[in-house]
Amino acid sequence: MSSPYTHDDIQNALDSYGADFTRWPDPDMAAYAQKDDNIKAAFQNAIQSAAALDMALSSHATPTPSDLLKTRILKQASQTAQTTATPASNINSSPSRPQNSPTQPSRISGWMRIAAILLVSVVVGGSFWLSHTPSPTEPAPLMVASLDAETDAWRSAANDMDMMDVFLWVETDG
Repeated sequence: MSSPYTHDDIQNALDSYGADFTRWPDPDMAAYAQKDDNIKAAFQNAIQSAAALDMALSSHATPTPSDLLKTRILKQASQTAQTTATPASNINSSPSRPQNSPTQPSRISGWMRIAAILLVSVVVGGSFWLSHTPSPTEPAPLMVASLDAETDAWRSAANDMDMMDVFLWVETDG
């Protein structure tokens, strides 16, 4: 039966989380590293050195921060904008980009907003345009075409009978 974990995966987990297998984020990998005899043999030295490092780190007392450090942290915190959530590791990490310039995701979201507004405008405008029905006083387009054809027939008949003045009088009196 093959394992889904490689030797590199187990070595990286040992380097990152130490020999205390309860701290490993993947409990299946931790159980595999503890129970498989081949893994125990292959990583015996790495497990022992990780356990020694864990013990040394747990016995080390953290120093209290000095007043100078507290002042620097407070000064840096007061200079950064409180509305932006910038990770502490990224503060002033990119000298090529100014501090207040927009990032790539905000530019994309701006274009997305414009596209969304355009799409909504097209849908709403198109629905208004398609739903427009002629009023009772406004003739339908097909009716206008038939009226034009009928008017042309009467005009040609009046022209043949030399009664164009009567035709114009009827048409203009309406």
